[in-house]
Amino acid sequence: MDISDLDKAEDLYKKKFFCPFPFKYVYGEQDGRWKLCSEALPSGYSSDDMSIEEWFTSDYIDNIRREMLKDDPDLDMLSKSCKICVESEKNLGNSTRTNLLKLNSHKPGIQNANLFEQTDQYWFYNRPLVVQMRMFKNNDICNLGCYMCFPKFSTIRQQDLTKIPNQKLIEGFQDINKSSKVLQVSRIQEVIDVIEHIDVIELIGGEPLYVKECFDFVDRLTKEVDCSEISLSIFTNLSILHNKKKNFLEYRKYFKNIEFKVSMDGIGKYNEYIRRKSVFEDLESNVKQVLNNSDCDIFIWTTISMLSILRFEEVESWCKKNGIHYEYNILKDPKMLSIVNLPDPIKEDLIKRFSHIEDFVSALKSPRREDLFQKAMKYIISLDEIYNTNVFEVYPELEEFVS
Repeated sequence: MDISDLDKAEDLYKKKFFCPFPFKYVYGEQDGRWKLCSEALPSGYSSDDMSIEEWFTSDYIDNIRREMLKDDPDLDMLSKSCKICVESEKNLGNSTRTNLLKLNSHKPGIQNANLFEQTDQYWFYNRPLVVQMRMFKNNDICNLGCYMCFPKFSTIRQQDLTKIPNQKLIEGFQDINKSSKVLQVSRIQEVIDVIEHIDVIELIGGEPLYVKECFDFVDRLTKEVDCSEISLSIFTNLSILHNKKKNFLEYRKYFKNIEFKVSMDGIGKYNEYIRRKSVFEDLESNVKQVLNNSDCDIFIWTTISMLSILRFEEVESWCKKNGIHYEYNILKDPKMLSIVNLPDPIKEDLIKRFSHIEDFVSALKSPRREDLFQKAMKYIISLDEIYNTNVFEVYPELEEFVS
């Protein structure tokens, strides 16, 4: 076996639909279903059928790996799992997959992809796994009600959306029933069994820092296994750092480092409007606490929706001022809240303002649908009635386009 070129990414990145995720990324939904990633379609397998190791060496993933490594893959076949990325690249010219390649931070995934191409077997070479699972029974508990968030991820959203007439709801937001099933993957033993293969453990929610089970999970993990070669990554709104008397920053001594991936969609009142119930002053205070710890990393993650893009320059400026790295994800689902459907005059202005961000320009140049924009505004105005707010006071440029 020739392992001299395992780090080479150039040939892989030239392939039509190569993605590093199937070679490094473990994702399990709250109901136990295994998926290639959070945007992928369900695989048909769950933690009831397969352990983490069995899932990651399954014929299902191996067949997808083989297809992705072809110069001319069968996109119809890949769409059975990767439909969102396939369609996004066809319609917008970019996707989560293409954004991943730009990050260029997938060495273990690249190494294992090259090994798989040579041997047609998955090897778990050089601690490749990034394990991201909704591991907690109460994983939908969240203290915020972000206007673009699906209700399955937030108890606040579940409460809010029951107050909005169904005809004003965004497609996909009608399903607000909590899953009654407690997934097997919530067992910490699933993670411990493959601990020697893990590079990063990612905690997601809901809001993980708001859930006691998250702290219990990390407590047990650090007591039962050596985590010194593992990075802990947490997706959080960072509105809090404590649960009971425990500060999450106290765990940094057990891990190689802790990375806080902080959801922030605006500065000041703009973040508070999009991420309902948030207090920007608290967020800034917690950001400073993280920055004061040398073993902790932080970056800002912005969901680029029809509202957040209107003030995104302020996020860029704030991050640069504070020396914080930032990244973004262009919202694709629900499509009603996409930047694609903003009025043409606003889109034209945004194209000029964000000429330095190719992905924004590409999406903004896509054909819009007036009916989806009007639907989105009716929904947002309905949220205003719940929170006693006014979208036109925050984003006055929208008012003239609402019928």
